[in-house]
Amino acid sequence: MSSKASDKYWKSVELEALVDGESCVELNKARGASDEGLIASYNVTRSVYKTARTFNMPAREVYHRLRAHGVVPVDDRLERVASFEASERAKSMPRSLAQIWLAALERESGSLKHIAKRHSSSPSLMVDTVRHHFPREYEIIADRRRFAGKYKAGKRVEDEVRADLRARGFGHVHRSHRSIGQVDLYAFHPQMRPWFVQVKASLELRPDERAALFLLARKSGALAVLAGHNAEGALEYWQLTSETEQWKV
Repeated sequence: MSSKASDKYWKSVELEALVDGESCVELNKARGASDEGLIASYNVTRSVYKTARTFNMPAREVYHRLRAHGVVPVDDRLERVASFEASERAKSMPRSLAQIWLAALERESGSLKHIAKRHSSSPSLMVDTVRHHFPREYEIIADRRRFAGKYKAGKRVEDEVRADLRARGFGHVHRSHRSIGQVDLYAFHPQMRPWFVQVKASLELRPDERAALFLLARKSGALAVLAGHNAEGALEYWQLTSETEQWKV
């Protein structure tokens, strides 16, 4: 068989591999394929499809397990097929399992990837199954997890700004309650007017946020300051000189 014909043959097994409906746990138990074995086979064949054929496994499972180890590059087709397959399989998953996964998403800590792994599932299958059986409950949990992720990211930037202000000579830097409102940090320097600081990781404020911060600071005799990271990742401070203008400080 020529090289071109061989490649065509191995590509032809993709559909067979991708339509396999067994779960990852069942496949692993039945075939005993370890990650080390898959990696060793891939290093020889340099093909996800040939490795899948060798172990009689779905190509998408081999692909995702190799991807987890950074062994193979991104394959957009396999990514799309795996996502579609998980969505279709979710419709046949029992409601009782969806209820268990819903509780896991609600109560367990960690990323979606880690939660799914603890329950022997893929993230896409877990999400699609829960969303199919409990759409309203899933959206509530998803919104809460998204908010928590954004809050943690914003808190990290805020802590960085607070430490930097203290290094600049601001003896007292106080955080507003839960950073809710126009001001995140109140910074006091012995030789300067107080700073009312709004922290935005991207250094972007909506027009209404900008106006509210500027007017509050002016009323209190303080400077309205926007803090965050520039394109290079360094902290920057911008004083709001009006409701629409600012300069770097």
